[in-house]
Amino acid sequence: MIVVCHDSGGPKIDIVRSDKEGFCCSTVEEYAETIERILSMPEHARKELRKSARHSALERFSPLIFEQELVSKITELTAIKKDN
Repeated sequence: MIVVCHDSGGPKIDIVRSDKEGFCCSTVEEYAETIERILSMPEHARKELRKSARHSALERFSPLIFEQELVSKITELTAIKKDN
């Protein structure tokens, strides 16, 4: 799958951070042009885009990363509570 998402907030910040991970669009015209662009890409280019996006997602959203970020945030909150 190649991600085509709205060019705002969460999708833009967390999901598609570059053209190597998918595409962000704002208007109907942009969505249509982007889908046409994807469909006209050579198969090897679509495969490389999917591979890049998958790699990026695994680096950012793996269970290990989730655990590390959760522990980090809990540690920060604990430190803030101790200071008050």
